[in-house]
Amino acid sequence: MNSCKVIVFFLVLLLGACASIEDYESHLWPQYAYPGFSKKIDRIAGNDAIDCGFYDRMLRDSESLKRKRRGLSDCVKNSIKAGRSFKFGSVRIPADSYVYEVLVLSPEKEYWTITFDLMLDGSNAIHWVKRCDSVNVDVKSLSYKGEGCREVSAEEWLSDIN
Repeated sequence: MNSCKVIVFFLVLLLGACASIEDYESHLWPQYAYPGFSKKIDRIAGNDAIDCGFYDRMLRDSESLKRKRRGLSDCVKNSIKAGRSFKFGSVRIPADSYVYEVLVLSPEKEYWTITFDLMLDGSNAIHWVKRCDSVNVDVKSLSYKGEGCREVSAEEWLSDIN
């Protein structure tokens, strides 16, 4: 009887951990990079897009973070394999700036790579937005590289997409 209580206890803890990871991902997208950035991502991804969340590369590696990274990896990999529109993002500090990177598969089956680079002091914001024919994803590191990419103009990035 005691072993059943222990198992139930650990299941409750595990379910709580999964819920907190999802809450963490869903409540941070709206404040990702700058106000309005996530709305542009949602517009490109479409209403039925899978939200694979995003990965904060600045966090220290832990078992829960490794599990989260595997979950994000599986989401991206499975979405690509199924051809389902999705969004995935990450943030890192390579040297002296925050770099926000987003990978989107649109309902039109176009991959979008969006990079927003912002100096640590909040100056010199730069966007790089591309549409790509395909993408190579390293599921272990959650990094990706677009293939057959074309730069997207500021007007196209900022305009409404039908």
